[in-house]
Amino acid sequence: MKTNLAILAFCLLLPFMSFGQQPETGDTAAPVQEVHIPSDLPGCMAQLDSMLNDEDKAWLRENGATAAHFGLGMWLRNNWGLWHEESPLPTYFRNNGIHHPDDMSGLILDCYVLHLNGEEVDYEHMIGEARRVEEQWRKDMEEWKKKWEQEQNKEQIQPDSEF
Repeated sequence: MKTNLAILAFCLLLPFMSFGQQPETGDTAAPVQEVHIPSDLPGCMAQLDSMLNDEDKAWLRENGATAAHFGLGMWLRNNWGLWHEESPLPTYFRNNGIHHPDDMSGLILDCYVLHLNGEEVDYEHMIGEARRVEEQWRKDMEEWKKKWEQEQNKEQIQPDSEF
């Protein structure tokens, strides 16, 4: 029980400890570098090629896109404006049927790992697959919601007709 409470407390405090942190100000702060935000998937490949060093590229080749979701993927979501509707890159993705920033960064990383491994990246095919997965997820969530609502309706106490 104490372990569960400790885990719960940690989970509740984690967002306050890790998000929204600002760099130090003054002489010790690292200089802020301007980030070039690409406007499409081929541009993402070129920008990642220029940004990442050989060690990072080797890690991605070895570990794959999924392993980078909370590292490089989060950086892409936050620094390439994937959360901002007015930014050109998420607009490109939304125009192609990809709506969630997690899906956008996942698609970028999937394509980039293929690119790093010397495979030809069929962007239209990759976008189509990501769109299909997102649509299936939406259908699954809608089905789950209906089942949950049905269960909630079954559990409600029905008034007795005699009263």
